[in-house]
Amino acid sequence: DPEMSRGLGDVYKRQKYISRYCNYAALVIILVALASYVVGKGDVFFGQFGIMVSIALLAIAAINDPTRK
Repeated sequence: DPEMSRGLGDVYKRQKYISRYCNYAALVIILVALASYVVGKGDVFFGQFGIMVSIALLAIAAINDPTRK
């Protein structure tokens, strides 16, 4: 069914973008948390929260990675 194939292609493209943006977001959060500690402005809550959010984003990226088997 051509319509079904086209719809699955759209889902595949969305998964690729979701995976990519979650990876970028996790990297940015980790870098900001690290930079705040290096500068001396980091607090425990932000560091722990940033790491937890980064892990969640990386998990979402892994789940939505269309190349994963």
